[in-house]
Amino acid sequence: MTTKEQEFDIQVPRKFRQNIQYRKEIRAWAMKSQANRDWLMEKCRKDFVFFIETFCWLIEPRPDESGKPQVIPFIPWTHQRPTIDAIVKNLGFRDIGIEKARGEGASWICLMIILWRWLFYDMQSFGLVSMKAEAADNPEDPNSLGWKLDWQLNQLPLWMVGKKGIAGKPDVGYTRNISKHTWVNCRNGATITAYAATGDLASGGRKTAFFMDELSKFPRGPDEEAMSATEPVTNCRLLVSTPNGAEGAYWRCMIEPSSMVKLTLAWEKNPTRNENMFTVDFENRTLISVDTKLPMGTALVRDFYEEWLPVLVKRGFDVTSKTKVWSPWYVSRCLRPRMTPKKIAQEYDRDYGGSASRFFPSATIEMLIERSVRPQLQGEILIDQEKHEVRGLTKMKEGLTKFWCRIDHNCMPPVGLYTVGVDVCTGQGGTMSSCSSISVIDRNSGKKVMEYADPNIKPEQLACLAVAVCKWFRNHSGGSAYLIWEGNGPGGAFRNFIIEETTFRNFYYRVPHRAPNGKETKEPGWWSGKEQKRDMLSRYRHALVEGHVENLSEYALRECLCYIEDTGGRIVFISGHNDDDDPANDGENHGDRVIADGLASYAMHYLNGSLDPAKSKKSKATVGPPEGSFGYRRKLWMDHLSRKKRDEW
Repeated sequence: MTTKEQEFDIQVPRKFRQNIQYRKEIRAWAMKSQANRDWLMEKCRKDFVFFIETFCWLIEPRPDESGKPQVIPFIPWTHQRPTIDAIVKNLGFRDIGIEKARGEGASWICLMIILWRWLFYDMQSFGLVSMKAEAADNPEDPNSLGWKLDWQLNQLPLWMVGKKGIAGKPDVGYTRNISKHTWVNCRNGATITAYAATGDLASGGRKTAFFMDELSKFPRGPDEEAMSATEPVTNCRLLVSTPNGAEGAYWRCMIEPSSMVKLTLAWEKNPTRNENMFTVDFENRTLISVDTKLPMGTALVRDFYEEWLPVLVKRGFDVTSKTKVWSPWYVSRCLRPRMTPKKIAQEYDRDYGGSASRFFPSATIEMLIERSVRPQLQGEILIDQEKHEVRGLTKMKEGLTKFWCRIDHNCMPPVGLYTVGVDVCTGQGGTMSSCSSISVIDRNSGKKVMEYADPNIKPEQLACLAVAVCKWFRNHSGGSAYLIWEGNGPGGAFRNFIIEETTFRNFYYRVPHRAPNGKETKEPGWWSGKEQKRDMLSRYRHALVEGHVENLSEYALRECLCYIEDTGGRIVFISGHNDDDDPANDGENHGDRVIADGLASYAMHYLNGSLDPAKSKKSKATVGPPEGSFGYRRKLWMDHLSRKKRDEW
């Protein structure tokens, strides 16, 4: 190692004043000889962090109480380093998605990495994409990407970037064409071009990478068009944004399983924002330190409960959650004028559901999760495929069927009145498939007693299993449980199997939404339209909140937290909890347990006349002769004649 390398191949000072002095010394040393400048150029080319910590700057127009100037050295925070390393490693080779809190410097980081590659690597070609041309490149607007790039180039040493001028002129290092929104490095042929999000974005070209800034804010439609247009042009799209609801191209890219590298820049890791982080113990009126798990000091507790809490409650913030993390800095954001839970969720919490509206109340669901218990039994149900009956049960630690009731020595569940809800999926398995689910609820107590979830079972197999489960959960007269399933999509194959292959008929017939007489149609199964889904899930939400349904399944309850009401008024599932302990989680979880639970609860309301089991209309109980008996066949025939008579009328 040479003397120069020994002198300057050191860790760059990270404190403000020391870094300023270090930069002065480096620039003075560079001016002594071409050899020194060549060494620095090579050092910068090999080490991006050295480049920004030695030569790059940030502009911060918001004044700082400590008196720092508006132009400060670019010194990455510690929590930014893993993100920087991942981008540098993958840029140009694969898509990269960054989920960020506001003010975490993601846009500046990405822009500086692109500038670094443009400066030091031959024939690189980058695209800067924003929702409008002005946001991508406006030399007069400091918020545009182009302005930031121009500003940074002006801060770098002339010997590093060369003169800005016209191509072909002597000593010109780079050219800048404002009308074409381009930057061309005349030394190595590298280019940067700014674009607006359109369907013909960079059509027919080739790019090392596209930087798509705040993709979630792009208009719906053009965002998908921009993604489609750039796919054949590059191997790498750098997607950076805060969440903006559970819809749009950015949301889909971040939640769907794919080859994309997914990164996070969270305020909870930022040393300027995470000091004194705490959770709220509302019942004991104290705060618990996130770091030490011990109660916080009395001064902070007093500030929170006496000054901050009344405002937070009035604005609708959830202060009863025991898991939500706060800090004095975070609270200060919440207390600013016109800041709402939705805005905070969008700008700082990286919460796609919160940036819309969470459908199930978080505090209630978290309380129910705390009360959840492990199943009394877990295993695999054995089915007689010809009779469509349960013939046995195998206990398995990782079985797909869970019970919160006793199964006796004869392999029978308790006798009672039950409803069985089924969410039917395609059964394709793999990371893109959702689970088919079965939920059994005791109508007399409202307690969920069984849960089944499997991403690999076909609709026809699921129908056989559901019928067997209904026959298994019998009432006091030997009659079967009442079945309800979602009839959309693969629900058709489920329905056809039951109608064509079994004699089972104790199931729900579609009732037109808001029909004045509430009469059943001839269509088996529950149909999931926008309003029907809202009605069903609203009833289930009410049942959970009021305690009419007791759901002890932690997995099913956690799925409730992923349902949101988007900006269009739709109720959608936004992401899953991928828990390795749950064998049904073969891949992305799609909220299927919630649909099955909701349908079983809906059927309980339909049969009882109320969500409250205590108000059950016993006259509607599914009591009848055992299946297969003469009385049972006679009842089927009489029901058929009665329905035929209504049809003829």
